[in-house]
Amino acid sequence: MVSLGSPRLRFVRGLSVWVSLAVALLAVVGTSRAQAAASRRVAVLRLDIQAGMAPNNEDFLRKTLMEGLANADFQVFGGLTVTQLLKQGSRLENCRQESCYQEIARSLGVEYLVTGNIEVDRKNYNIKLELISGRDGKKIDSYEEPCQLCGIREVGTKLEELVQAVRRGAETAAAAAPARYAVDSRPSGAEVFIDGRSAGVTPLSIDLTAGAHKLTVQAAGFETSERSLNVESGTSGVMSFDLSPGGGVIGGRGPSRMWAWSAIALGAASVATGLFLWKEVHGQYLGCAQPRGERDPMRCEKADIRAAELEAGVAMGAGGMLMVAGGAMLYFLPSPGPSTAAAPSSSLAKGFVAGVRGRF
Repeated sequence: MVSLGSPRLRFVRGLSVWVSLAVALLAVVGTSRAQAAASRRVAVLRLDIQAGMAPNNEDFLRKTLMEGLANADFQVFGGLTVTQLLKQGSRLENCRQESCYQEIARSLGVEYLVTGNIEVDRKNYNIKLELISGRDGKKIDSYEEPCQLCGIREVGTKLEELVQAVRRGAETAAAAAPARYAVDSRPSGAEVFIDGRSAGVTPLSIDLTAGAHKLTVQAAGFETSERSLNVESGTSGVMSFDLSPGGGVIGGRGPSRMWAWSAIALGAASVATGLFLWKEVHGQYLGCAQPRGERDPMRCEKADIRAAELEAGVAMGAGGMLMVAGGAMLYFLPSPGPSTAAAPSSSLAKGFVAGVRGRF
């Protein structure tokens, strides 16, 4: 039998702790790499190769480009996926304008586009790749490498070196690029404010500079949701908001809540009026009622007393009903605080769900 304080048991416990920490660390690293790869989605639009090269050599270079991008932690789209999109209209296939690049990137859901050109003069090659931003369709940079008196394998090696340059260019661009987030809400059509300025209605994509920002989502008839978030350059993600039925005014003090408090205040005033009528007005002596025709002040048939019980009762009853109605409205209205949802990343504010997120 092994005692609880034996060296063997302490060793087993210590080993289990270190194993658990190692597993957790590997999980975090794996998740970070998956997120980073997801944020580097690239589509290879074309690799133009001078006519006259053997078809098997062309296939080798195209395969080298695709595999090189994948090995550089890009999520690569190419081949039939891109070809089918471009064949939908000759405008996209032949267009070299920024608007076309934006449309292609948006349709494929990628951050970057890559185009290439290989010029061949006997055994001399000139290899060129261009990296294009999917956000605005503008060229980020171009990368060129000559290869003199090279065989096809050497050309493939040069192409792989250019892919690494493309990767570094994407890292630099991501570090300087604003964060991009897709904002969605239920119900859709809610207005989004960034730092107090209207950014549009959901669903929409927004670009945020690095730093602290205040995001507000509001819709008529729903509680407004506010978030404070701190973003990093080059990140991307999804923010989803579930708006609760209610006022729809910033701060959670919408019309419904305002009417509830107004009813309570009015009811309290009405009850106070009823108490005043009962205590101060009802039963007050107004004078002496004399028989008809009499004018003798010494002869009094009965005293004239003010009766206000009806008015006091109506005022207190109506006030009580108003206060009960206002309290019921406050009880059944949703909380004015923002709805809570899990945020898996510490750089995002609590209260929204972050989907894809990552940086180079």
